[in-house]
Amino acid sequence: ITGSGSSAVSVLTNNGAGSQEFSLTNSIIQANNGPGIQVRNGTTNPTTTAHAQEIFIRGNQITANTGSGVDIELNARGAQEITVNANQITNNGGDGIRSVARLSGLQEFPILPDGSVGITNNTITGNGEQAIDVEVNDNATIAVLNIRNNTLQNNGGGTDIDIRATAITTRACTVILSN
Repeated sequence: ITGSGSSAVSVLTNNGAGSQEFSLTNSIIQANNGPGIQVRNGTTNPTTTAHAQEIFIRGNQITANTGSGVDIELNARGAQEITVNANQITNNGGDGIRSVARLSGLQEFPILPDGSVGITNNTITGNGEQAIDVEVNDNATIAVLNIRNNTLQNNGGGTDIDIRATAITTRACTVILSN
């Protein structure tokens, strides 16, 4: 997917939607005017709009997009289970992988029965901001955030892995191993 006027792939669940499972595998996503892959669950107003999402992003080349390579937001009282595995995420204008959980949402980047782990075995290089940028706001929870066996090099924006909890009511359990 090349040259889109906004994000190349947009996955959205909102008010009135049911649960959603999305898988993107072995694709080339490049030179789009926005994030390569954009995942949105719910809105911040009203706060009851989010639902359940399972997201699998595996084996893709995500490169030279003007926004982040992968941009994930949970904006309300929903849940997301996310796997970003074995991708080449390079030379994007924003973060390699950006994830934000707001309000009372629940995000997980777990170990799955097939052995894949949250954010694992990716090459994340040359992006304009952090390689991996995760923010937890309000009453949101990240039950488990596994970041393992990634190659992180030459990304801008300071640290390669940035995990932020912005309120006393947020909760995040993070495992970072062998990057």
